[in-house]
Amino acid sequence: MKQESIYCSKCGTENIPEDNYCSKCGTQLKKNKSNQTRSQKSEVESAKKMPITTILYSAAALLVIGFIVLYSAGIFESASAPVVNDTQNFDDVHKGMGVDLKSIERINLLEGIVKNNPTDKNTIAELAHLLNDSGFKEKAIEKYKQYLELDPKNADMVVDMGVCYFELGRDAETAKNMDETKKYYDLAISNFMDALKITPKHQIAHYNLGIVNMSSGKFDEAKEWWKKTVEINPNAEVAKNAKELLESH
Repeated sequence: MKQESIYCSKCGTENIPEDNYCSKCGTQLKKNKSNQTRSQKSEVESAKKMPITTILYSAAALLVIGFIVLYSAGIFESASAPVVNDTQNFDDVHKGMGVDLKSIERINLLEGIVKNNPTDKNTIAELAHLLNDSGFKEKAIEKYKQYLELDPKNADMVVDMGVCYFELGRDAETAKNMDETKKYYDLAISNFMDALKITPKHQIAHYNLGIVNMSSGKFDEAKEWWKKTVEINPNAEVAKNAKELLESH
């Protein structure tokens, strides 16, 4: 097999494998690990040319992760600022807005408000939704429960808490933990049924009951809930989704 050229460690001149001394400067060519072959030299030069933007993006990513870890550990301090938020439906939750620094900052602001004003329903509601959307399902459930202690007849909040349980069930199912999956799915169903006790024609609760039953393998029950969803208001967006699911199953 043909040997690769040897490069002078002093002047970088390419020499043939048989040379003991550099043909340009006369430096001894030591045939050990310090000599760079063509491929090694290419790798070193490529590493030196690493774009600064790559380094900056990597640093930014580590910074975001650091903030998330710190928040999870409860280290951040909170401030206050009043806000109101609307209840979301089941499909919106799946889209989620992800976790970013603005969300973390907002969460901490709202935590501060709730800590100082534990009966501020609007802020508790926004905080619960933001935690939900950001993936902090268990923390969101805590806030939904806190809200419902103040307003137990709010069916929308009961439904949203049920969505959190359903998402936790899906995570457990992905992890192949079937006992946890069943526990969370049962809690989700219980929440959606509680919402119907408050508002019997809560369309999203009906739709969500279809989703959970389908995820549990109960297709016939799922179809019945979707049929009821359509009957409540055929023109609603959630009814259109229910129709599509009925047609595809």
